[in-house]
Amino acid sequence: LKPGGKFIMTVPTPLYLTDSIIPFNFKPHLESIGHVSSGWFFEDGKELLDDCGFEVEHWSYYGHFPTRLIMEAIYSIIGKKGIESGRNGLYAVKYINFLAYILTSPFLWVDRFFSKKRKGAFLTICSRKIVT
Repeated sequence: LKPGGKFIMTVPTPLYLTDSIIPFNFKPHLESIGHVSSGWFFEDGKELLDDCGFEVEHWSYYGHFPTRLIMEAIYSIIGKKGIESGRNGLYAVKYINFLAYILTSPFLWVDRFFSKKRKGAFLTICSRKIVT
C-alpha cells in the first residue's frame, strides 16, 4: 500500500460466537466459517496496525445484543452443516441469501443506537499507511 493509502479491516471480536450469549458450543461453527482465532478487540488490531506502519483514523464496534442474539439463534438452528452448505454457494445469487439479509437488517439498524466504542461482535478499523 502506498504511503497515505487507506486500509479498512473488519474482524470478529471474542464476543462473536466465542463468548456467546446463549449456552452453546459454537467452536465447530467457527471452524466451518474459517476463523483461526477467537477474534480481536480494538487494542489488538491497533497494535498490529501500529507495528505494520499504519495510523488508526477511526474505529467502531457493531453487532450488539439484539444482533448477537439473533445470529447465535440462527447458527444454533442451522448447525455446522448449514454453515458449510451456505459457504459453498456464498457468491451465488440465491433468494434465501436475500431473504436472510432482509430479515436481519432491522437488527443491524438497531446497532445505531449503541455507542460505537461499546464492545460488540464485530470491529471495523479505518487506518492510513504512514509515510516512512
